[in-house]
Amino acid sequence: MAALKSAFEQDPDGTFFIAGGQSLLPSLAVRGVQPRQILDIAKLPELHALDLYGDRIFIGAAVTLTELLERGIAAALPVMASALLHVGNITIRNRATVGGCLAWADARAELPLICLLYQGVVVTSARRIAMDHFLEGPNKTVLAPGELVIGVEIPRPQAHAAGAFRELMPRKSLGRAIVSVAVADVKGSRCIAVGGIWSKPVTAPVVAIDTVDKWIDRVSAITPTLSDVLFPIDYRIAVLKAFIQRAMREAWAL
Repeated sequence: MAALKSAFEQDPDGTFFIAGGQSLLPSLAVRGVQPRQILDIAKLPELHALDLYGDRIFIGAAVTLTELLERGIAAALPVMASALLHVGNITIRNRATVGGCLAWADARAELPLICLLYQGVVVTSARRIAMDHFLEGPNKTVLAPGELVIGVEIPRPQAHAAGAFRELMPRKSLGRAIVSVAVADVKGSRCIAVGGIWSKPVTAPVVAIDTVDKWIDRVSAITPTLSDVLFPIDYRIAVLKAFIQRAMREAWAL
């Protein structure tokens, strides 16, 4: 870690960290980002911690999505497991890491959505940041230059807590979701999280079916809509309404 810090301090503005590289490498290929140096943090032991059995689940930043699925996330957080199975394919999940998914902050990504739903806390090299403050917009977080994601901490749900996940993906695509909806019992309340509509995932207590339109209007008034040339917002909103009803019906027979 000392060597890593020293290398970063030599060029803090031009340094990118990499573990799996699932999002960074494609951006490098098209010159979407042009760092002057890349520091590989994949083998830092503290980033591979995984505790699925305490009152607060901790997932290290270098843990891959495949590792999560293989090491018991389905029993601890079944909605997360369901969501992770929608991420690309097995090759992508083998390389994509928890820290990378969070730091990249794709507004359509599944993992930030689920961490937000469960009121997770991002643990960094400098502080602890609640998920609802961590995400600022598409590919934008509150991370300061040189601040490294160590992992994410999630309050453990009660045993057999209800939940469901729904996602629409373009046909024959391994790309980003069009619309995602997750619902779950969180800290004694029924909560919903939505991705693919606005510039970042949003969460709220579950609303009654007949007030979904008002909730969508309220969120849209304060959160910019995510642009999409292929799937207009009216279409995505229509899918969202249907998915909310299906997810709540599956979770709570509403």
